[in-house]
Amino acid sequence: MRRFNILILNIFILFCLNLRAQTQLKGKVFQQNSGWTAVEGIFVTEENSNGDYSKADGSFTLEFNSKVSGETVYPKIGLKVNNFAIDKFGKIWELVNERELEHVEIPIESTVENELKIIIAPKGQRDLVAQKYYRIIKTSADLALAQKEKEFLKLERSKQKDYEKINRLTSQLASLQGKADSITIYKEAIRIASINKDSAPKRILRYIELLNKGKSIVEAREALNIKDALSDIDKSMTLFNSAIQELETRARASTSIYDYKDALRCYEEIVLAYKKYNISEIKIVDAISKFVKIAIDELTYILEFSFLTGGSSDYFDNLKKKGIGFCKEAFNIYLKLTQSDVSQVKNFINMRFAYITLLNPKGFWSTVEETNEILRVLDQCENTLSNYPKLNASYLLKTYKWRISILTTSLYKDDKTIKTYLMKFDNLFNSNKQVRSKERLENLIFLNSVAWELEPNKRDENTSQVVNFISRKGLSFSLKNKGYKYMSNRYRFLAQDCYPPISKYCNDSTRLIEYAKKSLDYYSRINFSGMSNLERADWYKNEGMLNIFLKKANRARECFNSSTELKRKVFSNEDFAFWGKHYFTIMLKLNEFDSLHLNYAKKAVENLAKSNSFMQVLARRTLIEIYVKKNEFNSATLRYKENINFHKSNDSVNYTKNFKRESELYFNKLNERGLNQYITKNYNQAIKAYQEIIHVFGNQLIIYNNLGTAFVKNYQFEEAFTSFSEFQKLNPNNGRVYRNWGMYHALKNEPEKAFENLEKAIEFGFTDINWFETDDSIDNLRDDPKFKNLLLSLKNNDK
Repeated sequence: MRRFNILILNIFILFCLNLRAQTQLKGKVFQQNSGWTAVEGIFVTEENSNGDYSKADGSFTLEFNSKVSGETVYPKIGLKVNNFAIDKFGKIWELVNERELEHVEIPIESTVENELKIIIAPKGQRDLVAQKYYRIIKTSADLALAQKEKEFLKLERSKQKDYEKINRLTSQLASLQGKADSITIYKEAIRIASINKDSAPKRILRYIELLNKGKSIVEAREALNIKDALSDIDKSMTLFNSAIQELETRARASTSIYDYKDALRCYEEIVLAYKKYNISEIKIVDAISKFVKIAIDELTYILEFSFLTGGSSDYFDNLKKKGIGFCKEAFNIYLKLTQSDVSQVKNFINMRFAYITLLNPKGFWSTVEETNEILRVLDQCENTLSNYPKLNASYLLKTYKWRISILTTSLYKDDKTIKTYLMKFDNLFNSNKQVRSKERLENLIFLNSVAWELEPNKRDENTSQVVNFISRKGLSFSLKNKGYKYMSNRYRFLAQDCYPPISKYCNDSTRLIEYAKKSLDYYSRINFSGMSNLERADWYKNEGMLNIFLKKANRARECFNSSTELKRKVFSNEDFAFWGKHYFTIMLKLNEFDSLHLNYAKKAVENLAKSNSFMQVLARRTLIEIYVKKNEFNSATLRYKENINFHKSNDSVNYTKNFKRESELYFNKLNERGLNQYITKNYNQAIKAYQEIIHVFGNQLIIYNNLGTAFVKNYQFEEAFTSFSEFQKLNPNNGRVYRNWGMYHALKNEPEKAFENLEKAIEFGFTDINWFETDDSIDNLRDDPKFKNLLLSLKNNDK
């Protein structure tokens, strides 16, 4: 019996040793770009392992007591979480291939082929290399951004008919500028600097070589060939891995220059390759995540074109459908992964957020079906998160933000429910210390924005929450800068609400000045280093607008000139469409009829006319308005005729409608100017305005009436006689005909004829008591008993 027990014990020990052998992860530590030079004394660890120091040949072994083969582990180097390690000589090293260590599976059997390779470099070395790549990527991104603007302008010339759509284009460019910030570009530069030349495929080495020679991303990217990579995928596992690396490198390069279509093709091929050969599910969802992220950016970009062209393209619809399909595939994978790996819950939630965005990338909810589906997914997110109370609160905050955003739309407008979720959001936000400063600022801005919409009368109070946050000591420079930009824009919007030419509802000069000064104060704190020329130029335009509010025309002129000079660094003088739009937006910001406004309006028209953009029509309308205000009617008429000719040449189908529209606009401007000048007793200018109407539009019933009254009050009786006669000829039974002759004879001091015509005026329906009591043309009749009797009978008839 004793021998039997010993035998059982030995079998158990052998089983444990066998299990122990199966749960080992072996690998080696090498220095980057060194010809596979091993590094000794680097501590490699994982939270489920005791860790091991690399030997002289770089080898290490991680042993796991609670893991089995096939499970995912997350190795790192060093004793801390920052992936820095000190070797036995005291030298500090940093991890280079972080991405390869994000998801590592314990192999069933350790072989040379599947041993883990950890690549490290002396601390700071990558940063030095990355700085060179940063400059190349930044230049390439700026050029790509300029090209995007040119694409917008090209489409604008052929399709644009609505200025509101131009604002959408400008907004989209600002979004692209945000994606080209310094941090994003530096991350890509670090990725390139992290490529290990010892193991990199030939075509990736060629890509790096071209970059080192100073080639742009567009030029160097040609070394990364999608067709060749796809051919290699099916040849061997070694070539498979090289092809995946090549496709990923090309995708990142394309993303950095906004070539989303090319990047999407690369990531789609990676997803399909992983699925074809049943590669790790974690790698499949990782590739799907990258595809979906870029798909959202691409769909947002395409939407701007759909607003111009009147509908979405087949490419847009297919991409949206493909992205949603990939999300659903990822859902099924994450359902399995989260059962054994709690860390995947965050990725699962993020994929659901991406799915919501793909359902309606416009940012507003156009159908009941879409909205209901989004609300259903948000319910799932909240239920999932309720099972993981230790998970970072930011994910639950995101679900609340999505729901509040939906509930604030017209389709599901429900202030009561919105306030309930705002309270939930506010309570969780203020009570949870896990929320990082960056998210805290973003959430404060979100709360502030929603409050602006729900309670406009509390805008000042809500804005102060953000002010207090960015005033905190110890807040990072980048977050303060973001806060300064937000606050400058917020106060600028508040100022605009008090500026009469922009706001129809408010004219508060005291608050206008207060808000404009506050906006400029925050503007002065913004650090513009690393900002693209285009973004900096837009900030100069904002500063110019604020100085217009403060009536500082000279400083406004300086700002607009600075904006122009920055854009000249990107666009040539021959880019007429761009310059036309640039001057046009400045012109709209001014809204003051002075020489500065006139100058920019002229420049806008000049450039837009050369580019044949429809915007030239809008610019000319503003220019016409300026000329009319300045009583320069000949110049105004010339611009009106230019607009008519543009419609005739470019849109013959709708010419009649456009002709009528332009004519109505110009007629009303001239008539309005004439009436204003008449009321202020500037009769000479009123006469010029009315004469211009007759010159342009021919016989006009009401204009002969208005022109005659201006002539007669200016004591130009001969001209008044001619105008009144024309008016009578066109409309003989109108009471105003005889009212006019009454004025005419009264001012010529012919009272009998004046009374005779005034009586006829009443007889033919002119019964404006206010005119009889106040018009100064008949003042010399008021003491006559006939006038008193006339007025009395008029009042009796009115009763």
